[in-house]
Amino acid sequence: EVKRIDTLKFPKGTLIGDRASYAYLFEWHSYYAPRALYRLQKLGIRAKVALQPLEIATAQGRRRFDYGTIMIALSQQSLPADSIHLLMQQIARDDGIDVFAVNTGFSTVGLGSSNFETVPSLRVAMLAGVGVTPMDAGEVWHLLDRRFDIDVSILELSQLGRMNLSKYTAVVMPGGNYSALDSAGVANLRRFVVQGGTLIAMKGATEWLIQRGIVPVSYTHLTLPT
Repeated sequence: EVKRIDTLKFPKGTLIGDRASYAYLFEWHSYYAPRALYRLQKLGIRAKVALQPLEIATAQGRRRFDYGTIMIALSQQSLPADSIHLLMQQIARDDGIDVFAVNTGFSTVGLGSSNFETVPSLRVAMLAGVGVTPMDAGEVWHLLDRRFDIDVSILELSQLGRMNLSKYTAVVMPGGNYSALDSAGVANLRRFVVQGGTLIAMKGATEWLIQRGIVPVSYTHLTLPT
């Protein structure tokens, strides 16, 4: 039986375990997890990400957390524990994610070990201008700005060669034709990648990057059986 959907319910998140004495954990599987993390970072909260799966005791018993789990430790933060607790309640409610309060650093991978790495504050730029497909650029902007509340700087292709990209942690290239980008712009993108910046390319932008040798990627066309 096919049922008509008239309304969409926002996912309900929960703060599990109430007030933590050590840290709060949430996984990266929820749609609005990026919004929750960015909200915390804008308020000066330091976050770490799990490089390995882990198991740890929670109010629901021993639980497994996946790669990419975000940890907000209570130590070495600019805000007091009470304020962090209120923020965890807020992201659980507003972003529809389950947040787990934990009271120990002992797990299958220690929460204070090198298996957790600090997440740098996100600073995003998106390329736009002649050649960039407007619909693809609009899709990126809507997702980041409207859905995730992430600030996005729009960089004009014709000016790219004169811009300082080092102040961004990620640059997004929507789909389109980048053949009009001059040599200074190409060199600037290559420098950004070499210096550790994250470059996200969509559709035709990916092939353009490979052809220019900006990213060391090769691919093979597969022929599927008929």
